[in-house]
Amino acid sequence: MNTESRLQEIISELEEFKTSVEKTFDTLVNKLDTSEIQEKIRHFKEIEISRVSKKVEQAIEVIKAPVYVGLLGRYSHGKTALINEFFSIREEHSLPEGEGVVTSKVTLIAFDSQIDYPRCSQVLRDKNKTENKVSIETLKASVGGKVVDENTEVTNYYSIKLPTKEPFSKLFEDKKICLIDLPGLGSPYFTDAEKALKFIEHIDLLIVVIKITEIEKARQGIEGYIRGNLSIPVIPVLTFFDKWQESDTFTTCTNEEEVVIEAKKLIEEKIPSLSKYLIRTVAVSSKTKFNIVKLRECVLNFVAEQNIGITKAKTEVPEITKRKFNEVSKELNQLTIDTENSLDRLQREIKGLMPQTQKRFESFEESFKKQKDKFVSDSKRKITQSVRDTFSDFRDMVQDIRHLNKHNEIKERISSIEQEVNSKKYAELKNEINDLVKDFKANLSDAVTSYINKLDIDESKRQELRQPALDIISYHPSVDNLDKDYKAPSTVTDMLQELAKTMIDFITDNLTNPQVILPLILPVLATPIILLIESLPLGIGKGLGESLTSLVNLVMIILVVAFVWKALSSDRTKRFNEAKNKIIDKLISDFDKYKQEVLNDSCQKFVETVDTIVTDVQLDLKDFTNEYAKDINSISKGVKDFQSKVTEINKFLQKQREIIESEQV
Repeated sequence: MNTESRLQEIISELEEFKTSVEKTFDTLVNKLDTSEIQEKIRHFKEIEISRVSKKVEQAIEVIKAPVYVGLLGRYSHGKTALINEFFSIREEHSLPEGEGVVTSKVTLIAFDSQIDYPRCSQVLRDKNKTENKVSIETLKASVGGKVVDENTEVTNYYSIKLPTKEPFSKLFEDKKICLIDLPGLGSPYFTDAEKALKFIEHIDLLIVVIKITEIEKARQGIEGYIRGNLSIPVIPVLTFFDKWQESDTFTTCTNEEEVVIEAKKLIEEKIPSLSKYLIRTVAVSSKTKFNIVKLRECVLNFVAEQNIGITKAKTEVPEITKRKFNEVSKELNQLTIDTENSLDRLQREIKGLMPQTQKRFESFEESFKKQKDKFVSDSKRKITQSVRDTFSDFRDMVQDIRHLNKHNEIKERISSIEQEVNSKKYAELKNEINDLVKDFKANLSDAVTSYINKLDIDESKRQELRQPALDIISYHPSVDNLDKDYKAPSTVTDMLQELAKTMIDFITDNLTNPQVILPLILPVLATPIILLIESLPLGIGKGLGESLTSLVNLVMIILVVAFVWKALSSDRTKRFNEAKNKIIDKLISDFDKYKQEVLNDSCQKFVETVDTIVTDVQLDLKDFTNEYAKDINSISKGVKDFQSKVTEINKFLQKQREIIESEQV
């Protein structure tokens, strides 16, 4: 691929990149619904994307820029006459020349195949480089100093475009070669050296015009300009060569070749800054057209690629092309840096739109999840400890039953425990849980405020979102459905009833005990004896029998009562204590289950309350955050698209820079 094709490819890629990026952000701005985000992205587009677009345009301008060939020399040394002949400008269109005629304005001359007649314009100094069309007569008069330019302070230069009438002119147009005629050094019009230097900075090739008969005079002024611009290729041109015989300097010379050699020696002595360029010296005569074609070829050799070699063709990159490549490479490198910087700024803008430092936009519920989970986890531990502390003395209350010896006392004690747990202990636990809910509401309010404050919206919109959410949190009820009232298990009631039947069970269980049966059958065993005694004569037996019967019954009663009393003093106590222990063990084991149920229920109700509040807040914020999230997602996609385009164009530019640099080598 030749140089022009490669540069055209770069231009096409840059233009496509510019159009694509601008379209991406135009589409993005139109898709956004949140006014604050839309305004931020519009601002980014107007600043950053416009900056990138201008950098692209600047790079394209550098690539498309013509090859500027400047003419520098003392006034009346034949610069303008050389241009007229160099471009074969017809006499009626030629620039003013001749003795006493001085170029007073910078003039740019180029070819344009699209026109049939010269087109002239006055280019102003404003930032847009406004062009005002002028006639050829006006241009000639202004450039020749015959009229006073009313816009002297605002005129940057004059421009003339010529039709391509000659074969060489089309080649000059294709190679984008433009000549710049600077006002003659030392002339009354050359008053702005700084302006001349600025023009020279943008010149690709400098033709230094020296009148063959006034080499020593040419020294004045030229030396300073050449010394400061050694990187610019220079072609020394000896004008008025048809008059060399009129100079005393060349009296010893017999032919043109000797004249040129002698002139070079003199230039090396008088203008040493031109020494390194003397090998390119061309002697010309505008009057006789001597070496004009040679000078054209010399200029073209600096611009066009040449195939050199005998057995093997090799492309040699011209010096001007190398210089242009350097400028293009610098522009492409700067464009790469600028696009990367714009991408970084855009990504920072996106981060600024996020409520948290995150890769994607999160709803409030998502952003608060980690904080909520930690609070819930901590609260569960506190609830667990509260349940443990609140009911820590339950065992002591139950153990007090051991000191009670009556059925009714035990029953009343159990009822008292139930009342203590429900009216005091459980109530305390409810208050502690609701205190945790209050703490959570405070944390939630802070989180809502922080979340909304980090949204990229104005303060009035923040207040509009914030207040309803805070009201929802404030007015939301606490945990009001904790209803795990304690009641002793039914098995304990059965045990109490069983305890009440201890005496009956005792008698029933001891009916077969010999100690009980023997006293009971004692009257039966004594009956025959009593009957025998009652049968004694004289009435003695009857009275004695009755006495004996009474005695036997008394003994039986005494024995039975003694036995029962003895049994109650030992076995009854044992049975009663066993029953109490069973009741105590049952109360304790059952209460452990109750505590676990209370703990589970308290944690569940707390979590439900917390989740409900967060959900209600999320529902309140949902419409706006959904719209905001949609915009953020759209921006994220736009960023990825922009990033992809930046990466792609930068890879392309890097490759082109490497090719350009390798070709220069």
